[in-house]
Amino acid sequence: LTLYKSKEVASSLISINEATIGELQQLDGIGPKRSTYIVDFRNRVDSIRNTFDLATATGLSIKAAERLSPRIDWKTDAKQPFVLWPAGLVILASLWFVVRGFQQLATEPILPPYSYYNLSLCLILLGGLAAIGDIAVTMIRGHSHQFIRVPILSACLSIAGFSVLILLSLSTVLVTYPTAFQNTLGSTIQFISYCGLMFWLIYGPAFCLRLFIEDGGQGKLDSSKCLYDISLVLAPFLPLYHLYVNNDPNWMTEMFAFWCAFIVTLGGRDLVRGRSAFIGTLSEIDQSRFRFAYFTRGRRDKKNESPKTLGWVCLGEAVTLLAIAAARITLL
Repeated sequence: LTLYKSKEVASSLISINEATIGELQQLDGIGPKRSTYIVDFRNRVDSIRNTFDLATATGLSIKAAERLSPRIDWKTDAKQPFVLWPAGLVILASLWFVVRGFQQLATEPILPPYSYYNLSLCLILLGGLAAIGDIAVTMIRGHSHQFIRVPILSACLSIAGFSVLILLSLSTVLVTYPTAFQNTLGSTIQFISYCGLMFWLIYGPAFCLRLFIEDGGQGKLDSSKCLYDISLVLAPFLPLYHLYVNNDPNWMTEMFAFWCAFIVTLGGRDLVRGRSAFIGTLSEIDQSRFRFAYFTRGRRDKKNESPKTLGWVCLGEAVTLLAIAAARITLL
């Protein structure tokens, strides 16, 4: 009977987010010190959601944390950091821009320079679709792929498309194209600049994380985090410039301004809370992977905070951008 009870206790699940210090010690390899670390980590991060969080809290390796996973109940009532409705709106808006991009394909797809133009635009838009699809899968599955094949595919397609488009633009110095084509090329470059900024703001953090997550990449991650926060502050100037200079009858610039204001508002909210917008953009599992990479390599005591002033600047820019775009639509 005693042996049966001991097996029953051993097979019972331990609620990692509710268990006491004593209950946590029922897990193999978790003693008084590591169970205290788990409780402290719960108090700082709200909850432990996956094996990356467990490894970060205890100092265990990922493989050791995965071996403990069958004994752990991961359920939590805490609010998910990767909220679905903002991500859903971002995906819908981004998909709308991709569809609009395909509508800009030239009607003479076989003859150059139209064939080169269509090739560049298709490559860029296919790269955008790959990025949007990866984000959608992240939303549905609740976590992202650990491998980097999809981000690399998306980046390669986009870079190839940008290269063809840049070469085509440079060729206008040597070759005289029809006026209609030159106007189309100019509006497309403006559109692609919107797509490039969208790609960076919604996909850049996940791409950088998977690219620099290996050993020795923490310095690059820090640089990427700083660059992302600064680019978030500078992002509204692109639509503001085009709102001032261009008069787009299709409201492309106004729609991009609304999209940009929404993204900047979400990032500004994270910055005001003292957290980098880079981290706030990541999915739940990627946030845990970032914490694991950041805290397990001699940097546990370093605070991961961003200047709150940047957050207030972002929120102010978002309000200004919304007001100008709305006034522009009203006047039109």
